[in-house]
Amino acid sequence: MSLAVYSEQDEQLRREVRAFLTETWDEERQLAALVEQHHHQDHIPQEWEREFWRELGRRGWLGLAIPAEYGGSGGTALQRHLLTEEMSYIGAPYPRAATSIVAPALLDHADEELKRRFLPRIARGEINFCLGYSEPEAGTDLASLTMRARREGDHYLVNGMKLFTSRAHRCDYVYLAVRTDGSGKKHDGITLLIVDLADVVIEPLPTMDGRTNITYYDEVRVPVAHRIGEEGKGWAYLSGALGLERIGVFPIGHIRRCLEEVVKLARRPRPDGRVPFDSPAVRQELAGSQVEFAAIQAMVEGALTRAVVDGDLPGFAAAQVKTAVTEYKQRLVDLAGTLLGPYGQLMPGAVDAPLEGMVPQLWADAIVHTFGAGTNEIQRDMIAQRGLGMPRKSR
Repeated sequence: MSLAVYSEQDEQLRREVRAFLTETWDEERQLAALVEQHHHQDHIPQEWEREFWRELGRRGWLGLAIPAEYGGSGGTALQRHLLTEEMSYIGAPYPRAATSIVAPALLDHADEELKRRFLPRIARGEINFCLGYSEPEAGTDLASLTMRARREGDHYLVNGMKLFTSRAHRCDYVYLAVRTDGSGKKHDGITLLIVDLADVVIEPLPTMDGRTNITYYDEVRVPVAHRIGEEGKGWAYLSGALGLERIGVFPIGHIRRCLEEVVKLARRPRPDGRVPFDSPAVRQELAGSQVEFAAIQAMVEGALTRAVVDGDLPGFAAAQVKTAVTEYKQRLVDLAGTLLGPYGQLMPGAVDAPLEGMVPQLWADAIVHTFGAGTNEIQRDMIAQRGLGMPRKSR
């Protein structure tokens, strides 16, 4: 049962999006996107991807929750989430950082000039953003970031490097967290800037689930007019964005699709002729996975309602969602491997590889997401300390 209350207008939007995607995004393309949809998506030609986004913009879907005065189509944040879920289920490319993180930050904290400069272009599908957060010594503990930006007149000069800047090679701008003042507490003195990636050196960084990037900044000039909100107040702005990211770090639509694919695998004969679904033990495992998915979906939609409808989402609640969703996917992919036996280790291109060899890739992807947007170990600390009121250490 869904906790998020969708109106008839919302459901009409869902039907329209599904009809469009069914027409545009065929089964072969869906399978190719099953793993990569939240990463670089280099299997998709970039110009095709951009034209696809522009079509979403023409239909008004990228402008959801952006007021008409800033080039948007109005609507609600709940409708924006609905679109994200439908896109993630089918594996279609979606400029999620721009629409779900940067646009809300601009609306809440930016001045009029910056809103009018970027929001219409986001709504039209013309630009996308990557997130410039993590550094070699500042990952989950983002407040420890050291990248400096010093102000000179009407510009900041930015120096340093960021790690794991996923999709930087396919984006236009980076939503960058920098330190403009190091004299106070580590949560103070952080500032958010919008930086043109044409001025940044981007170096590929291979990982177990594909490509991410290292980005280098050497006296990069950024207009003060590209600052979001007040100088030094960035941590307060980031906290809300991190909560939204943790709710949507792995959209529930994608998880639902993965569950359906695992059920299909169980019903399909393996290359050795055995049908996993014939086993009572396998059917019991699948039933348990269905029940667990229903519980996680309720958790996600409950957090979503608090975040976008009530405007109140404690950090520990977002941590609960992030931990539950990413670890559920790990268990789901482990189950797929168990169903397939040795065939589950076959990579793309191998003879008789089930699901076109995607199971090992999904397994690697599932592991990576347990530490993306903050490691699950730290998320558990947040849940314990802020949610349950437990002390930082035992006496």
